[in-house]
Amino acid sequence: MDESEILSLLANDILNKNHQQPFDRILVEIQRQENFVGFCCWSFLNNEKNNLHLHLGFHEAKAIMKLYTITQTQPPIHKDWNKAKLTLYPDGKVDMEYIWDAEWQAKIDKYNAEAEKSKNGE
Repeated sequence: MDESEILSLLANDILNKNHQQPFDRILVEIQRQENFVGFCCWSFLNNEKNNLHLHLGFHEAKAIMKLYTITQTQPPIHKDWNKAKLTLYPDGKVDMEYIWDAEWQAKIDKYNAEAEKSKNGE
């Protein structure tokens, strides 16, 4: 699989789970860490933003992890990313923006270091 195939798979999953609700675009905000993927979904219709309650779970998280590996190892190589914005349009077009949030990553790394110290009884 390549990047475009994974984006297409994600788009199909989102469209199927949207149950044919009308939209101008759907925005999926993605957070990614080594063993974690989180999703927030928004639907836009006539410039009105609505929370979109889609159940994006294991299947989609696994696709994001695979997408991360692909974007780091196959052309075109994308810079390291821990967040992304997937935008889906009614015609099936998909845009993906890969983001490195250094401030968020520093907080995660600090929390992980503190948890590791606590685990080791330090």
